[in-house]
Amino acid sequence: CHHRPRLRRRIAVVYFTKTGNTKSLAEAVRHMTGAALFRVETVEPYPESHGSATEIVKDELQRGVIRPIRPLAFNPDDYDVVVLATPTWWHHAAMPLQTWIRSVDLSAKKILTANTHGGGGLMHTREAFEALLAGRRLGTHLTVYGAVRPQDAKVRKTAVSDARNTITDRNPTWRGLNLPTV
Repeated sequence: CHHRPRLRRRIAVVYFTKTGNTKSLAEAVRHMTGAALFRVETVEPYPESHGSATEIVKDELQRGVIRPIRPLAFNPDDYDVVVLATPTWWHHAAMPLQTWIRSVDLSAKKILTANTHGGGGLMHTREAFEALLAGRRLGTHLTVYGAVRPQDAKVRKTAVSDARNTITDRNPTWRGLNLPTV
């Protein structure tokens, strides 16, 4: 009986964050899987004030403004699985992450998507990812309210084995991650 050696999946998390909630999700995935993290940043940052940033984001979405992003040292050839994580902005995936997705070829990758939110839930974020990634190997989507604490005992106990078993050829989905929320 021949056993094929199980290859370790090379995982990257590419994310955009404004308040830190999506960063906490990206860090939890790294904690669970050893994934490399890549933060998408705009050349000109959004205002710190939530109210001001919200109005600017709404205006940019309505007018289709594409805010320039900083170059990202991401080589798709280095990864098998790419996790894309975004805050929900006016019901959609954040435009800076959408800009990055449009700039890179992810056609040979397994892609998982996620969003964080402050009460709106999934909204249209998955639809945005599906439109941007049409024809790609797209796994399921994870929606998380608020921030994730990777040091949480529940994550330490279940997430490492669950995440490693989840991000495989047998089951390329988020099911089983059991991420706690704050």
